[in-house]
Amino acid sequence: TLARHTGKDPAVIRKDTDRDKILTAAAAKEYGIIDTVLEYRKLSAQNAGATA
Repeated sequence: TLARHTGKDPAVIRKDTDRDKILTAAAAKEYGIIDTVLEYRKLSAQNAGATA
């Protein structure tokens, strides 16, 4: 599944997932396992108490 979604060779995926692999958000995007990185937005004082 990862090979299909990332476009990487299955052998590369097996090697990369053989052990824990910690990726930064940018590295995960480059690797192809995430689509986008969301930026943190600080809540305004007015919206801080709002709930959905």
